[in-house]
Amino acid sequence: MKKNARQELIAKLIMENEISTQDDLVRAIKLATGVNVTQATISRDIKELALIKIAGETANFKYSLPQNNVPEDTQRLNALIQSSLLEIKTRQGIVIIRTIPGSALALKRLIREQFSEDIFSIFADDDSLLIMLETDIEAAVWADGLKQ
Repeated sequence: MKKNARQELIAKLIMENEISTQDDLVRAIKLATGVNVTQATISRDIKELALIKIAGETANFKYSLPQNNVPEDTQRLNALIQSSLLEIKTRQGIVIIRTIPGSALALKRLIREQFSEDIFSIFADDDSLLIMLETDIEAAVWADGLKQ
């Protein structure tokens, strides 16, 4: 299973279920896909997704995606852009971003949280993002704002 698909599945699983341990997450992935993943892989995914533990309804604590904390997310977005951005290209409402390998999914999450009203759709793999903006937004202007 590819990393981006696994991480999107993890996000879906923790939103739909009370998962309190890495072992629970390993079992849930196996049940959902039939694919075995290691605890070490899950541990890396948890770190990259910046998962947090919150009080659960049935379990003491459960994994959750971090809540949108605008000042912190803005700082994280700026830091990630500075450390991982290789190239931005724009054309007619589309923005292509190339990053260092392993950074695109985290950047996707932060961009989606910060600019959801501007984005029609966003796709990411290991080192690139394709962002389709709403039609009334000029891609070059939006991308310049992202770089600042």
